[in-house]
Amino acid sequence: MPADFNASDHGGCQMTRDFNGGEPDCILRLSGITKSFGSTEVIKSLDLKIDRGAFITLLGPSGSGKTTLLRMIGGFTAPDSGQIIINGKQYENLPPEKRPTSMMFQSYALFPNLTVFENVAFGLRVRKFPRREIDAKVHEMLELVDITNLKGRYPKQLSGGQRQRVALARSLVIEPDILLLDEPFSALDESLRSTMQLEMRDIQKRTGVTTIAVTHDQDEAMILSDHIALMGNGRIVQYGIPTSLYDFPVDLYAAGFMKVENILNGRIDRVSGTGAVFTMAASSLSIPSSEDDAPGRSVAIGIRSEEIRIEGCSQPETASLGENQLIGRVAEFYLKGENVLLRVQTEIGFLETRTKRKHYNEFRDHPVLVTIPSESVIRLK
Repeated sequence: MPADFNASDHGGCQMTRDFNGGEPDCILRLSGITKSFGSTEVIKSLDLKIDRGAFITLLGPSGSGKTTLLRMIGGFTAPDSGQIIINGKQYENLPPEKRPTSMMFQSYALFPNLTVFENVAFGLRVRKFPRREIDAKVHEMLELVDITNLKGRYPKQLSGGQRQRVALARSLVIEPDILLLDEPFSALDESLRSTMQLEMRDIQKRTGVTTIAVTHDQDEAMILSDHIALMGNGRIVQYGIPTSLYDFPVDLYAAGFMKVENILNGRIDRVSGTGAVFTMAASSLSIPSSEDDAPGRSVAIGIRSEEIRIEGCSQPETASLGENQLIGRVAEFYLKGENVLLRVQTEIGFLETRTKRKHYNEFRDHPVLVTIPSESVIRLK
């Protein structure tokens, strides 16, 4: 945080209570945040707690409320109600310049008439840092993001990745308590995007700055995040570490957004021990049981394509099928690098799976044996 930033000097900041509830690791707490634009409720009584030093991603489609939430944390949009508490102090009524946050905008918002050095130095000059300190801090940031050799250039002379580095350095140089990133990689091509995602994560770890990013890209969120807040319809649908959202999406919305390829609807036929029998039409699968399972209850399950195993089956008419095994035939295939995505037609409908490209000819135009491991089935609400 800049040396001259003192929250107690910024009128309206309430300091009479410890809003973090005695939790020293909690840097940001959102409590009962709501926001409407006209008759459209964009954020619906949202609560969120973020620990110091974490990288959090707000993930969701357009219209889910993620960008509005980010802008409210940064002070660019005011909530209709609720509290925004940073380091135990209340900020929802203060403008951006009086918050210990820094926003890197989707467009980067660089000043075209300023050099790289001058763009990075801008926030420090506004805060009236001494010139010697400005020079030292700017050079430190330029070195951190590896653009020292570009300090005399103007934004129009830079590539997309270089402009992003300048914007990041400008956001970090004021030493914010929380760095806010609005779709930081959307303007980059795919190959550069992957490189910059890794670099962004590395810089965040080295600086230790608490970071909140907005994205609609599930893969990006998985790479960057300590925790992901999956948003939908103005609410946080699921919050957790990336692997928990990937392996255990809580409902159909989460499963769809986290790219669970196979969704099946059916009913519980019977429950025994730790398992249940899931029935669709005339076929059944063994699946993990849930505490509220009961015969006849309608349920949905998900199965990731990489969990479904296939092998050749030369005599399907006489094949002896084990638990959760089906006979199928490859109906369509799509090449994706060294992998082949397969749509296999079975008696329970189409299932998507994948195999290595070198194995594809073993299955093309031949019957296949499909195995769905019971433990890989995801129970959905």
